[in-house]
Amino acid sequence: MVAVRRRDGGRFDANPTRVAAINGFYDFRAEDGEVSKDVERFLAQVVEGPASSALAAIDASGRPPAPGSDERHAIASFIAFQMVRTPERRAEMMLAESVAVFLDGRQLTDDLMAEYLELVHLGFKPSTREARAAAMWVGYQLNHLDPGTTEMTIRIMYDTATTLTPTLSDMHWSLAVDRKERLITADQPVLIWKRPSPRDAYLGVGIQSADEIRVPLDPSKQLVLRHRSRPEVIRLSSDDVAACNFDIATRCHAFVVASPRQSTIVEAVPLRERGPVVRFDVGFRYERDERGRLMKTEDEILHTWLSRL
Repeated sequence: MVAVRRRDGGRFDANPTRVAAINGFYDFRAEDGEVSKDVERFLAQVVEGPASSALAAIDASGRPPAPGSDERHAIASFIAFQMVRTPERRAEMMLAESVAVFLDGRQLTDDLMAEYLELVHLGFKPSTREARAAAMWVGYQLNHLDPGTTEMTIRIMYDTATTLTPTLSDMHWSLAVDRKERLITADQPVLIWKRPSPRDAYLGVGIQSADEIRVPLDPSKQLVLRHRSRPEVIRLSSDDVAACNFDIATRCHAFVVASPRQSTIVEAVPLRERGPVVRFDVGFRYERDERGRLMKTEDEILHTWLSRL
């Protein structure tokens, strides 16, 4: 396989069984003090095993699994875990710990938060309001919650994935096919996509608000989940493929991945130096009075979202 890094555009050959693997990513200390591999065994036996058989059935039939079938549930569970088990997701959950390391014993202030956002998180100078909002969010976590740990992120991963699975299974599934085998994938393999909008400046996108959830299976096909019905099988045009590849490259965490035959395709996909990150905002809460007028209150609302770019 061929992979291209986001940070510098560097290209390297990758082993398909190791390109997205991180040694010890799910390790944690058990009560006896030993390093536990229980999570890796669970994922292999309970999530990946059934999904592998269900994906093979898609290859054989050329269609997505039927609603309500065991195969459908197995792949929905696999997609859910793929959404939450990435390094990007763990970094989001452990942002407060990252800030604590940056502070190195210093007291958190809006100015230090702005410095962290610029140097580490965003790559550009944040607005005063965003720095204040981020300081509020991180400060609460540092002062009132336990610091992020691998065990905590694993528990959140499991709880989130099991909650998402039935929602994904109940969506309308299509198999989008490219006979010329030009689809690429990335280290963030599940793409939650919505049409670009001015609201992207202050709103993220989730399963309920997404237009599509795309899951590349191989260079010739991807699953597409929607809230509205579409044909079970869809043929992708050249423009469709180019748009899908652009979107998944935009959303990747560190690199995109393709087969050796796609080297020219993957090299042509533009990669920004930084990917999407959590953004912050804060503002006064408004409520309607008895005449229906919006009135500003003294309360503030803290808002976070994942940027589109």
